[in-house]
Amino acid sequence: MTGFTLNTFGGKAPKVYARLLPNDMAQVATNCRLDSGRLNPWKGNAATSITPVASYTVTAQTKTLFKYSDTIWLGSDHQLDVVRSPIAEDRWERIYLTGRTNAYPEMTLSSIVGSGTYYRLGLPSPPSLPSAPALSTTSVSATETPKSRSYIYTYLTQYGEEGPPSTPLVANIVDVHSDQTATVTFGSNVSGYNITHKRLYRTDSTGTYRRVTEVAFTEANFADDKNESQLGEEIPSSSWEAPPDDVSADHPDGAMQGLVAMPNGILAGFSGQTVCFSEAFLPHAWPKAYQLTVKSDVVAIAPLTSGLLVLTTEKPAIIQGLDPASMSMMEIDSTLSCVSKRSVVDMGEYVMYASPDGLVMGGEQGLQLATDQVLTRDQWQEFVPSSLVGFMWEGHYVGFYSTASENKGFIFDPRGGKNSFVSLDFHATAGFNDLANDELYLVVGGSVVKFAAGTALRATWRTKKFYTPRPICPAVAKVNCDSYPVTAVTYAVTVVASGGNKYAITGLGTAPVLTLQRGVTYTFDVSNSSNSGHPFRFRTSSDSSYTSGVSINGVAGSAGATVVFAVPLNAPSGLKYYCTVHGNGMGNSITLEDDQGMTLKLYADGVLRHTQIVANNNIFMLPSGYKAQDFEVELSTRMTINEFCVYESASEIGGG
Repeated sequence: MTGFTLNTFGGKAPKVYARLLPNDMAQVATNCRLDSGRLNPWKGNAATSITPVASYTVTAQTKTLFKYSDTIWLGSDHQLDVVRSPIAEDRWERIYLTGRTNAYPEMTLSSIVGSGTYYRLGLPSPPSLPSAPALSTTSVSATETPKSRSYIYTYLTQYGEEGPPSTPLVANIVDVHSDQTATVTFGSNVSGYNITHKRLYRTDSTGTYRRVTEVAFTEANFADDKNESQLGEEIPSSSWEAPPDDVSADHPDGAMQGLVAMPNGILAGFSGQTVCFSEAFLPHAWPKAYQLTVKSDVVAIAPLTSGLLVLTTEKPAIIQGLDPASMSMMEIDSTLSCVSKRSVVDMGEYVMYASPDGLVMGGEQGLQLATDQVLTRDQWQEFVPSSLVGFMWEGHYVGFYSTASENKGFIFDPRGGKNSFVSLDFHATAGFNDLANDELYLVVGGSVVKFAAGTALRATWRTKKFYTPRPICPAVAKVNCDSYPVTAVTYAVTVVASGGNKYAITGLGTAPVLTLQRGVTYTFDVSNSSNSGHPFRFRTSSDSSYTSGVSINGVAGSAGATVVFAVPLNAPSGLKYYCTVHGNGMGNSITLEDDQGMTLKLYADGVLRHTQIVANNNIFMLPSGYKAQDFEVELSTRMTINEFCVYESASEIGGG
C-alpha cells in the first residue's frame, strides 16, 4: 500500500526540514486552530463599536487602545503606557500615563479625560521664601531666650497630592519669642500645574519640620502665632519629587516612559538607563533615592510577582522587592536583549518579548528562548522583530509584524507541543486585552474589532513532504468532515403585490435582502407565471448591469425558466437584484459573504498536479500521466476537517 492518511493536524516548525517533519506537522499553517487535533479554521474578527474619548478617531495609525471603563476608551497614534490608580476606592478615578505628545508623564481623571485634559504628573518644589518672616514686637525679650525657626512650604493639588518642599535658606532663619507672630511671605506662584493650596511647615525644638497650616494657592502671606504644641505632623514629602520630565537640563535621558503598575501600589517607569519607582500608593511621588541604574539603555519593563523584569539593549536585569525603598537588582547573564518595547506582554506567571534570536519567556526563574524549536535566528529575523506588537489571548502570544513585503501576524503557544506556532493573514496596529470580559480588542485596518469572535477565517494547511521509496502516481483521495460546504442553492421566485410589485423568494419573504456566498451557485426559478414581464437580473451599486457568473435560461414566467448566478470569488460588494423593466423597487440589496468552499491541492515533486473542490465525503479521482516521489497536500477550508487520505487505488481507502 502506497499513500498516506492524516487524522491529526499540528502547527508548523520552519526550523525543521520539510521532509523530516513529523507526519502531522505542517509547512504552512495559516489561520488554523489545532488544539483539538482536527484542522479547524480560526475564527475571524468581529466588528464592534468603540468610540475613544476626546474626539480621537481610530485609524490605521493608531498605536494605543486602552479601556478604562465601558464608556471610556483612550486611543492614540503614540505608544502610550497607561495604568489605573493603585489607590483603593479612588474617588477621583485617576489615570496615569506616559508617552503622549507632551513627552512628560501625566495624570488625568475619568471625569475630565473626555475633554482631553491632562496634568503633569508630580509637583515642583516651590521657590524659596523671598525673605525672612516679619516678626511682631515682643515683651519678653529680657526674660526669655528666643527659639530659632526655619520655614518651608509645599504645593498641594485638589486631589490631595503634595509635592516636595521649598529649599530652606539660612538667611531666612528667625529667632522667635513665645509672644511673637511670624508673618511668612510665600514665593511667587508657578503655573502649569493643578495646584490649589500651599502647606506651610516650620521646625520644632528638635529641628523637625512640622505642619503649621494650609492656605489657598493665591494667598501671599500667613501670620503664624502658633506655639509648638499646636503644630501638626512631620512633613512627609521631603524626598518626594516629580518623575523625570522633558526638562533636558535636569533629565538628559529624556522624560520617564514605560509606566507600569507593580504589586503593593508601586508604579515604575524608566528613563535612559535609570529605573524609577514611586512611593507605595502615592503615584505622584518619585524619590531619587529609589532609582536604580542598569548598564545599558532600558527598552521596556514588565511587572513580576515580586518585582520587575528590566529589558535593555543588552543584558536584562531583575529587580526584586515589595518596598520601593529597598529594591534589589541583579543582572541576568544572558544575551537575550529586547528589540521591541511593544512586543513585551505580561502572560501571567511570566513575560514574553522579542529578542534578536526569537521570542523569549522571562520571569523570576530566568529567561528561555521559547521559539528555539520552531524557528532559526535567520527565520525569526525575517519577521523584523523590532516591528513586533504583541498581545495575550487565552494563554497564547498573538504577535503582529511588518516587513518590506507584508503586514501579518502569528499565534504562539508558549506551552509548546506540535500546535505551538501558526500564522495569521491579517495585521493589527494596536489592541487591548480586556481581562474582565475575556476579550481581546484589536485595531485592524483602522477599525476596532474583537479577536476570534466572528465567522471562520479561511485556513490553509500544507503537509510535510512525504517521500515514497519508489515513484508513484496517486489515483484517489478523500476528505472527511462533519459537514461540507453548500455548493448549490435553489430559490423559487414569484411576483406579489405589496405596495407595488415585488419579488417574493420562497423561505425568505418579500423583497428580502439576499445573503449569498462567493463561490456558491444559486439557481433562481422564475418559471412561475407571475414572473412574466418581470425579468430578474443583477446590477452593481451604481446600477450598472452585473453579468459575471450569470446564466439566463428561458423566458421569465415560462416553464423551466431560471436565472443561475455562480457567484464569482471576486464578486464586488454592493450588488442588488432588480427587474429590468420596473427597476430596483421590485428587489433589494445583496450581502456577499466569503466563500465557504474547501479545496485540496496535490503537489508532486514540487509541481501542482491537481486542484479539487471538495463538496462531500466521496472518493475523488486524481490525474494520471506522471510519477513522482515527493508529495505535498495543501488544504484550504472554512470547515473543520477530521481526516484526509491520498492513495494509489480506491481499494486502499477504508470506507470508500
